[in-house]
Amino acid sequence: METEQLVLQTTEAITETRRKKEFVSTTSSVYKNLHAPLTSALDRIFPQQKEENKVERTKSILGQTASHFADEQVHTINTDFQYLIDTWLDTYEKTIFDGMTLQNLLKGK
Repeated sequence: METEQLVLQTTEAITETRRKKEFVSTTSSVYKNLHAPLTSALDRIFPQQKEENKVERTKSILGQTASHFADEQVHTINTDFQYLIDTWLDTYEKTIFDGMTLQNLLKGK
């Protein structure tokens, strides 16, 4: 009798634990599904805030060197580096994929 009760209690505990995990998993996926569109909408509404965050992040990466640059200069540095990265990546992709970028391959052009 005691063994049966122990098995029953263990089974109930396992079932309850699974329910809690499923709830957390479902809640997490709902959050993920809602988070991306909300973030995208906020970025479109407040693009300046996103740019300021990039400037602040770049300044934190540069450390003491950043004190020599104004915010506009840091923004220009970010823009220039992004252009170089995009250009180099496109050139590399064209070398690898016979004159096509990965974006072109995925679009089927």
